[in-house]
Amino acid sequence: MNVIDVVALATVVVAALAAVASFWAASETRKSAKATQNAAEAGLVAAFFDQYFDPSMAEALRILAALKIKGGEGFAAKWIDALKNGDPDANNADAARRKVKGFFHKATRLHFAGVIRATALRELVYVAGLNIYYDVIDPMELALNSSRSGRTVDLLKREFGRYSEAEHVQPVPPSRRSGSA
Repeated sequence: MNVIDVVALATVVVAALAAVASFWAASETRKSAKATQNAAEAGLVAAFFDQYFDPSMAEALRILAALKIKGGEGFAAKWIDALKNGDPDANNADAARRKVKGFFHKATRLHFAGVIRATALRELVYVAGLNIYYDVIDPMELALNSSRSGRTVDLLKREFGRYSEAEHVQPVPPSRRSGSA
């Protein structure tokens, strides 16, 4: 083997090692980026859950459910009329609407922006209040502005449907049931 062959072989070996090192570095960068995204999503989910499980959110959901029950058919139009007349209950329902709508709207906007993945979005929005969003807030929004964008509610309905508590109930293994040996 002459010097030129040795140099050529060394160049190929160095290039191959550089390619392996480059592949390894890219792989580690992807792992790091995924870990960073997972941590960011976990932080957002925790912050959203703090907001959702705050007593003020529970009160807002109760106000909205009561509005629909009390108003019956056409509750949203009745609410608009009461709001125009300065009714304090209508103003409370408006504040509740804004609070609950904001929760779902912010979560879907983060998803639309690519900040959170569909799995994180499901964890955020697949809660009992989702049905209030569909059944109370969406009709209120339509009563306020019939040409409003339905992008948020459309995504939520398409991807998650209605919330069902039964989907969250995990069966208890026979070995853990009371009285089992």
